[in-house]
Amino acid sequence: MILNRNSRDITYTPDGDFMISAEGNLNVSGMEHYQLLVEAIQKRLSADLGDWRSGLIVPSNIGGIIGLEVTNTNAGVIRAQILRTLTQYDLVDQETIFLSPPVLDGSKIIFTLSIRIKNSNEIAGMYFTYDTRENSFQAKTIARN
Repeated sequence: MILNRNSRDITYTPDGDFMISAEGNLNVSGMEHYQLLVEAIQKRLSADLGDWRSGLIVPSNIGGIIGLEVTNTNAGVIRAQILRTLTQYDLVDQETIFLSPPVLDGSKIIFTLSIRIKNSNEIAGMYFTYDTRENSFQAKTIARN
């Protein structure tokens, strides 16, 4: 994984805006509780080819399926795009990641993601949904075991 316990970055909202505290300070995130990893995953999964970004983002191009019917085939395409996006440039190692089969619920596709942290007995877990009607991606939780 390219992120480690000493990694730090400016915190962004899921839409890519700067996160600013009530005092007007830019918030800084780190690998405590894996929040920086969640933000990196969110950035990659919400980006499409051609989007302007301030840093190197590996786009998932999930936006290309907007409006398509939620089917097992389309969910499989999204799953493959998620795996490709998360493993490119070593954000996570393919041998340490498990992405569940998708759960289809109306216009939503739901996945769970488990990442075994190298050189540790820890597992980072994430639950997220992608809504094809609203083109929204949201990380619901992340936990360490």
